[in-house]
Amino acid sequence: MTKSIIGNLFIASVLVGALAWYLAIIEFVITALMQNFIFCIGRKVVDFEEWAPFVTDNVIINRIFETDSGKFTFVDSQRCIFRDKMSWFSLKWHTPFPLKGSVTFKNGMAYVEGRLPLGTTIFFSSWLVIVTVGGIGLAIQESNFILSMIVLLIGWGFAAAMYFPSVALEKKRLFNVYDEIKRELKC
Repeated sequence: MTKSIIGNLFIASVLVGALAWYLAIIEFVITALMQNFIFCIGRKVVDFEEWAPFVTDNVIINRIFETDSGKFTFVDSQRCIFRDKMSWFSLKWHTPFPLKGSVTFKNGMAYVEGRLPLGTTIFFSSWLVIVTVGGIGLAIQESNFILSMIVLLIGWGFAAAMYFPSVALEKKRLFNVYDEIKRELKC
């Protein structure tokens, strides 16, 4: 009974991971097209506010502006969405977690958010479930706890080695684009 539950959970996680892969590609394209709704989706990893004396009365809505390292557009008179420059082919280090940024200017303050992409977050979450279920399955089916622990350590270690450096690098990129936006708007 336990083996079939573990097997079913493993298969379900693989299917979720495969679907998440396609979602990540779709999300990448929609982000590249600067569609507002996609910038509100995903886990928030950057969230701060700062004084930014910028008058938003004369902004051009829905025009995409380009900086040295990113793109931004105002979706209304107070909200701006931005991202790092994306390219299919470049020598820049690509990560699975390119952050999507937004800034809301209100009462002399800038409220900044940076969000993880939902597709790759789900993909890596399913990876962790697959590795965990696989490791537990090895321990139960083969009674090999050492191999089970090795699978768990390698699987979780791989995910951690992908996630933490990627998010740190993408935060730097997000702050860089945000600083360029402030220079463009003369905040």
